[in-house]
Amino acid sequence: MHRAWYSQSAQPSHFPADLSAIFGTCTPAKTSIAISGTQTKLGPILVASLEFKGRLKIELPPENDDFLFLFTCFGTVHLKSASRAASIPVGHAVAASGGATLEFEEPVAVNLIRVERDTMLRRLAQITDQPMSRAIQFEPAPVPVNHENGASLMPELVEGFSALVQSPLLKAGIGRDPRQESVATIIVDSLIIAYPHNLSADFAQDGQQIAPRHVKRAIEYIHTHPMDTVDPKTLADLGGVSVRALQYAFLATTGKTISEYQRHLRLQRAHDLVRDRPDLSLGAIADMCGFSSLAAFGQSFRKGFGISPSSLRKSGD
Repeated sequence: MHRAWYSQSAQPSHFPADLSAIFGTCTPAKTSIAISGTQTKLGPILVASLEFKGRLKIELPPENDDFLFLFTCFGTVHLKSASRAASIPVGHAVAASGGATLEFEEPVAVNLIRVERDTMLRRLAQITDQPMSRAIQFEPAPVPVNHENGASLMPELVEGFSALVQSPLLKAGIGRDPRQESVATIIVDSLIIAYPHNLSADFAQDGQQIAPRHVKRAIEYIHTHPMDTVDPKTLADLGGVSVRALQYAFLATTGKTISEYQRHLRLQRAHDLVRDRPDLSLGAIADMCGFSSLAAFGQSFRKGFGISPSSLRKSGD
């Protein structure tokens, strides 16, 4: 669901209902305030881009435990919570929670992401493949968005998000498309990976793979049967999901389709056999690794490794 709206008033009751849905209670200053913006709902995630002219105070409902991420484009936003008070200048982001107060000084432009808490926790459990023993707490202080810290992924997160809120896909109504679940998952994963939080170190381990449980099961099964061509339906049934859901998640996780991943695995196995098993003929290896013919095997091998199987065997590398 994608919406665009504009309002100019000094009466909160005249503000767009969508604004209250995003933030909660809105209180303008004495003068009139102009508000314009767009928002897109992707299931449990809301993406919005807002501009304010005039002073406005927004109180986030204490009972609202959603995660709200605010990125300043221009102007200044003041954040007050039970634990801190801080200004969020241009080039910074902040994670706000229920009970906090946001004050906007004109003119201000912000992008924001709101994620339902249950969605975030469910995704964390999928990534770790186990119930979460610790609650996730995003950095409450303003986070700079720059390249001064080479280890930070915040610049990439903000650049990607800025492109997303302007994307024709959102304006075309991808929120009504079945693919919205995949887009929402990518957004949540990006926040988990890039935005600082108390569990960040757990996801900075070398080789840590962000993958849903059904993708992990599919990968494990493929590796257990490396010489077989396993059809997507069999893999989807293992994870209890639809074939389409598995295909989208598999591609997002590995960068390869299911068939490409299996082909790559068989090709790597064939490479090892050519190098390490001189007692096996190339034809036998091609057959063992599921290639339709020796010619098809040679073509795929050269494309994948830049050398023919016979040349590799002769070189002994």
